Amino acid sequence: MNTIKFVTTLCFCILITACTSVPLSTMWKLRNFDPLQTDPSQMRIAVITDKIVQLKDDAVTIELSFASELPEHTFKNISNAIVKTNSTVQELDSKLTDNQRITLFYLDKKTADEMRLAQNRIRIIRQNDIEGQGSFSVSVNTGCFEGPKPKELKADIYAQLDTNNGYIKMISNIDLLNQIDQGEFWHECVDAAD
Repeated sequence: MNTIKFVTTLCFCILITACTSVPLSTMWKLRNFDPLQTDPSQMRIAVITDKIVQLKDDAVTIELSFASELPEHTFKNISNAIVKTNSTVQELDSKLTDNQRITLFYLDKKTADEMRLAQNRIRIIRQNDIEGQGSFSVSVNTGCFEGPKPKELKADIYAQLDTNNGYIKMISNIDLLNQIDQGEFWHECVDAAD
C-alpha cells in the first residue's frame, strides 16, 4: 500500500502571520493539485506589491521536497525563479490599485529540468512504496524598497501551475517585512551609480 502523502504548503519564509490568509477558493482549486504532474516550465508566480517594492531574480523560490525516515530518500529541490521582464498579466490587471505593480517569475530551462529530476525521483520513491511525505511551497525571500523603510510591505501572491488554468491566489495580504530574517532580506534599494 502506498503511504506517501503530498502536502501543498502555502508558506512564505516559513512564517505566515495572522494577518495573512489563504482564500477558501484556493484550497478548493488545489484539492486535486499534484506537484508531480505539473510541468515546471509552465509555472508562473505573480507577486502584487506596492510600487516601492523591487523584486529581482531569485526573490522567489519554489521548493519540492520529500521527507522519509530513510535518510537516502529525504531531500529538497529549491528552484530560484527569475523575473519575466516586460511581462503583463492581463488576468490580474483588475486586481491592481494605482500604487501597485505585478512582478512575474518563472523557471529557466536549466532550473525547470532540475525540478523535473526531483519529480521523477519522488515518482520512483512512490513506485517502491517508501513511506514519507512530500511538500511543495513557494517563498518570497528577498527584495528592496525605494526610500525610507515603510511600516509594512503588503503583497498578494498568485500562481499559474499550468497554462490550461488561470492564476490562483495563493496568499492574500502578507506583510513581506514581517518575515523571518527580514534584516538580511529586506533593505532600501541602492542605486548602482551611488
